[in-house]
Order: sequence, then structure tokens, then C-alpha cells
Amino acid sequence: MRTAVDVVRRMLAVVCLVLACITPAAALSAWWVYGQATDTARFSETARPLATDATVQAAVVDELLARTRAPARLRPSAEALVRTKAYQRSWLAIQRSAHARLAVRLTGDVRTPLELDLAPVAAILRARVAAAGLAPVANAIADPAPVVLLDRAEVRRAHDATNIVRIVRGIAIPLAVLALLGVVLTAPRIGGGLVRAGLCLGVSTLLVVAADALARDAIFGPLRRAVYDVLTEPLGDWLIGGAAVAVAFVLAGAVVIAVSRPRRAPARPAGPARGA
Repeated sequence: MRTAVDVVRRMLAVVCLVLACITPAAALSAWWVYGQATDTARFSETARPLATDATVQAAVVDELLARTRAPARLRPSAEALVRTKAYQRSWLAIQRSAHARLAVRLTGDVRTPLELDLAPVAAILRARVAAAGLAPVANAIADPAPVVLLDRAEVRRAHDATNIVRIVRGIAIPLAVLALLGVVLTAPRIGGGLVRAGLCLGVSTLLVVAADALARDAIFGPLRRAVYDVLTEPLGDWLIGGAAVAVAFVLAGAVVIAVSRPRRAPARPAGPARGA
């Protein structure tokens, strides 16, 4: 007959199992999103490949030529420009400046729209065209209109979402540790607890993979999808690490189970039959 202690233990074990499957995924996602959104240094390192991304470069070329009087004539020069080191340095500076202003809007009280200014890139293009002896054409290159990344309403929604992610991060990280510890301690045997914890980590890793796939499918437009792919690419290393830790827990639990299993005493040889 089950005692009250057994019932409570089983209920606590179920709660810990559910939380251990969900909270590590929530903790990793919230930590990653909040860091990329508010830490300019981390974002700049992650987003560095955007300077050489073909989809982003094509979009920059279109913006550079949108206000010129001879776009067809200038397109080869613009396409050559975005493959140069000078463009890459300029883009990284523009990217870093834009993110610093984004971080202020996400964590402070600024609510003005967030814009991307490509005028420095246009200045490089003008200099290159003028150096080629085409001063009249260079003078026809106007500064691109600022690209609105987030309007006022989107800034407000992004600010509110950042606050939610910050709260989730603060709760999910310690809760994930406690849930995994609870899975181990509520199991009948320590080896079984380690196996359960490993399986929970495996499920949590799969949840992050599924969420990433769903988020990517929800993104429309090749430019936004290219940016998303670059920003989430390093997350794959964390998922591989999570899978490796899950396997390590399962293997450790299996070893503990094997070691702690009682050994059977060797059978004694049968003695001589009586009366022989």
C-alpha cells in the first residue's frame, strides 16, 4: 500500500521531469535572445558574417542605387564595392552603431524609430567612381534614404518583449538547475536519476531545435531569413553541447546502475551423492 510520502515523491518526480524537459530550453533561448538583443559586443561578433553575406550585399546595392539617376550604369561599380574590404569595414561600423542604438531602445526609455544609415557606404562608392575618372557620375550618387528597421510601434513592442525575455531568463536558468537536480534526487536510484536527467536534456535540446525551425519558417523574405541564419548559427554549438551533456548523463547513469547492481554469488559445486 502506498504511503503519503510515496505519493508526494511520485508527484514531485513528475513535476521535476516536466520542468527538466522545458526549462533548459527556455533558459538557453532566453539567455541567447537577450544577449544578442542587448549586448552590442556579442552581437557584433555574431553578426560579423553579415558583412560578406551575398543576400545582404545585394540589398545594400539596391539601396545605394535607389536614388541615383543612372542605376544601370552604376550597378557594376556598386556590386564590386560590396565585395571590398573598405565596404566590409564600413558595414561593420554601421552595424555596430545601429545595434548600440537598438540596445538603448530595448533597455531604456527611448521610443524613436530605429534607422540604418548607409550614407558612409555611398560616400565610398562616390570616391571609387570619381577615382575612375567619372566625376559627373559620382556626383549623381545621392545618399540613400535611411532604412527604417523598427518604427515607433515596433520599438515599443520590442521593448516589452525584451522585458519579458529578461524575466524568463532570470527564472528559467535557476529553475532548470533545480529541476534537473530534482529529477536525480526523486528517482529510486541515483543511476536511474542520472539517466532520466539525460533524457530530459535530450528532449529539451530537441525542443530548441523545433522552435528554431518554426521561427525560421515564420520569417518572410530572403533578407530577413539570411540575417536570422547568421545570428542563430552559433546556437548550433550550444545544441551540440546540450546533446553531448545529455549523452554523458545517460552513460554515467548506466555505469552507476551497472556498478551498483548486486552480484550473484557463484554457485557451489554439487557434493558427492550420499550413499555413493
